[in-house]
Amino acid sequence: MESLKTGVPSFPRLHGAPIYHYLAEHEDSGAVFNRFMSAQSNLHNAAIVDAFDFSGIQTLIDIGGGQGATISAVLVRYPTMKGVVFDLPEVIAKAELGPAELAERCGFVGGDMLVSIPTGGDAYLIKRVLMDRSDQEALAILQNCRAAMKPQGRVIIVDPMLPSGNAPHPNWLMDIHALVVHGGMCRTEAQFSSLLESAGFALSQVVATRSPNFIIEGRPR
Repeated sequence: MESLKTGVPSFPRLHGAPIYHYLAEHEDSGAVFNRFMSAQSNLHNAAIVDAFDFSGIQTLIDIGGGQGATISAVLVRYPTMKGVVFDLPEVIAKAELGPAELAERCGFVGGDMLVSIPTGGDAYLIKRVLMDRSDQEALAILQNCRAAMKPQGRVIIVDPMLPSGNAPHPNWLMDIHALVVHGGMCRTEAQFSSLLESAGFALSQVVATRSPNFIIEGRPR
């Protein structure tokens, strides 16, 4: 209730640190969290790959890609594509992509997406990351993608999207969850368009999936 009244996340106040710092300092909790994120990704990945055409992308960089569940699903469908998973060093340290054929086509890079992002990608995938971030942080991530990508690159955001009005929708619950835990938010199409424009992109398409996620694509302006 305090978060709903103030717009401030409750997790840091209750646990003494933002969630990712807390998980880094509590390895048992971090391991559970990472397993959950991979399991959740597995539930959503087929819907994403079925809904969106990734063809033409030679190198896909998955920002905040965790232990590689999402990029694995994309690489299986697109056997000539190469991938990079970018996440915090403590997350990727324990990541294993699975079959050797996939591991040969995908690398792992550690770092902080708010500071810089690996260069050289044809496309940058940001799945269920911006929903955990304030507008200021989301803008910084998108700007870092814009600075890192090739001139004809694109950014592919996968997030729960809110309706433009106040109609009932299950993603409103995700919006509250993002606020309470992370201080983030789910966004409308207009809000995504505004963020992309501020970061140097134009909204090129929005694709619904058979999951709570929508796919929002931006291309450099």
